[in-house]
Amino acid sequence: MHTTRKQFKRMRGLYRLVQSADKEFREKENTRIGEAMRALAAVRDATSRIECARHLAVSASTADEHMAIIRICDRLVEWRKEHAPSGEEMAALQARTIATCHEAKALDTFSAPDSARATSRTFGRGWMRTSDRAAKAIENARNGGDAESFHALRKRAQDRWMQSGFLAEAWPSAFFASSARSKRLVQLLGVNQDIALLGNFIDTHAADLGSFGDVAHLLSVMIAESTRMRAEALPLADAIFAGRPEREGERVELLWRYACKVRR
Repeated sequence: MHTTRKQFKRMRGLYRLVQSADKEFREKENTRIGEAMRALAAVRDATSRIECARHLAVSASTADEHMAIIRICDRLVEWRKEHAPSGEEMAALQARTIATCHEAKALDTFSAPDSARATSRTFGRGWMRTSDRAAKAIENARNGGDAESFHALRKRAQDRWMQSGFLAEAWPSAFFASSARSKRLVQLLGVNQDIALLGNFIDTHAADLGSFGDVAHLLSVMIAESTRMRAEALPLADAIFAGRPEREGERVELLWRYACKVRR
């Protein structure tokens, strides 16, 4: 389920790259895939909390913190067992997910650009739009610092990761480097988002997690780890999205147009 959800995210990132060619197609696909992802998230969240807590246990700076978080991990596992979907619910979710995958054949209806020049322009616009949205996300994350701002930045990093890999043929060394850095940013901000979601769970289920002392230890490690992740993520984001969006889009357009000429 988690692997499927990740693939859906990657599809959306690529659709954003070419959305200027067929906005209606992209809107329909975005809605369809988004609904499937939200359904899968309900199943995935319980496991994410456990994985996040285990990561935090390793990051703990004292033995007391480590043992407290290990105890909370055990409670999170029990909570997941008690609230797991029934067999019928899981079967229905699996069927729905498989149907969503089969519906990917809708790509056959996509109105692709009819020339190398038009295709290059589409890629340039998509790249520029990602850069522009990323610049705004970086500014919001730096000024606001709330979890949602960093989550928005993670989405743009996910887009850049997928788009760089897709366009790598135009300039392999540059685009693969961009892809690798973007992937690292996605990983950092993914942990940060998991910590934020675990915090939301604590707000409503603290009594299910053990003693006040154990929860206090967990919160302390969460704050420290989130601070560390953000401190590493922001400079990396600045480096990935350093260029002016318009200029970056123009470069991608020219690179792809040249790559098309070379292949002839």
